[in-house]
Amino acid sequence: QNYLNRVVMKRPIGEVVFFQGGTAYNDAVAAAFATVLKREIIVPPHNGIMGAIGAALLARSCSTPDTPSSFRGWNLSNVSWSEREFVCEACSNHCSIQEFIVEGERCYWGDKCSQRYRKQAKSKAEPSAESFIRIRQDLMEFKDHEIKTHQRENKRTVGIPRALLFYDRLPFWRTFFETLDYHVILSGPTKQDLIHRGVEASAADPCFPIQVAHGHLLDLCRRDPDVYFVPNVVDEEDPTDSVSSFICPWSQTLPLVIRHTPAFDRIRTRLFSPSIRFRGGQRYVYRSMQNAMREFGLQTRGLKCAIDSAYEAQDAFRKRIKEAADRILPGLAEGKQQCVVLLGRPYNLFDEGLNLNIPVKLREQYGVDVIPMDFLPLDSVDIHVLHPHMFWNYGRRILQAAGLAAKIPHFHLIFISNFKCGPDSYIRHYIEDIAKKPFLFLQLDSHANDAGIMTRIEAFLESKGMIS
Repeated sequence: QNYLNRVVMKRPIGEVVFFQGGTAYNDAVAAAFATVLKREIIVPPHNGIMGAIGAALLARSCSTPDTPSSFRGWNLSNVSWSEREFVCEACSNHCSIQEFIVEGERCYWGDKCSQRYRKQAKSKAEPSAESFIRIRQDLMEFKDHEIKTHQRENKRTVGIPRALLFYDRLPFWRTFFETLDYHVILSGPTKQDLIHRGVEASAADPCFPIQVAHGHLLDLCRRDPDVYFVPNVVDEEDPTDSVSSFICPWSQTLPLVIRHTPAFDRIRTRLFSPSIRFRGGQRYVYRSMQNAMREFGLQTRGLKCAIDSAYEAQDAFRKRIKEAADRILPGLAEGKQQCVVLLGRPYNLFDEGLNLNIPVKLREQYGVDVIPMDFLPLDSVDIHVLHPHMFWNYGRRILQAAGLAAKIPHFHLIFISNFKCGPDSYIRHYIEDIAKKPFLFLQLDSHANDAGIMTRIEAFLESKGMIS
């Protein structure tokens, strides 16, 4: 029933139903489909390898009679092969790798980064524009405004985890604390050991980005800042003036969860978690921070200047993103080269450890121009006809980006999400209505690996004629 509701959905089911794949070995599942659908279910011979048979047929269709075949035959006893398993030490992920040697040819499986052992798929195509990902990374570190501080000799330190809204609000909060003369300490990049510690520390069973956020806080514990900053951000500004623009519940309540997680008992008194409603405007944020800092025991001298500087920094960040978009997007929209528009929340689009570095691999391995939705002019896109009350901030922006991309035939959508993401579980269905063309939906968690995800991406790119 879950398959029918989530995959088949409104599509009509014909009279002849063909059930293939490994699951079809289970007679009970086939019987259940027959009962629910009230028709015969056909399970073909060799149902578990139908995909391999299809791949062989495709390979044959692409060959000519003069093309030599590398097929080794059906009898594996006549083929020399061996297998071994080892741990890759190339980076801190320490992946468990399987190596297969077939008649002297080596192939590898199981790594996340695919940089050292897997043979990377390559395309002759080259990106036609600058890398939006690189531009945004540079802008996150760029400062074009003066920070006025009191220049204390012994600065207090504040730790900010490199997680969740970090990828959207770093310019704001870093400028805020540096203006107040704090030294800002960031957690390290997302790596496999950090992910593992985050998963182990999570008291509940939240979505993957929240587990990663636990890992970043544990990484900050090693750096021992004076203050751990994990704000309770409730909502964001909304230029479209919708009814509301909430952040998802898990992101909102992360500081509450952290306070009741045993792994963070020793930092509980140093956890600074003001409630912030950006939708309320600058004066509201000022009053919220003033009250929260007094209650926490932090000095509020220079607070007004810090808030003003933070807003200026965030505005400058967004302005430079718009300038880059205005410079590059028209050429991509008016050109003929196929492009990929990435949909998703900022941590799924820009955390290379969380998203398996998919945006960079799309560009470097397949020559695809990748456009994160941040660079699209979304404020003018009206989605009220599709959804009159999209109260999730990122849900609204995702639908706006999908609607904009739908108007440009050579812009194709890849939506990066996570298992257990409540908002995305239904937002994706609205994308199908607004995009009016097939798109790729990727769900990532701590078990996701490069091989399976990139195989799906290659299939999608090939279906769009972007690789062959």
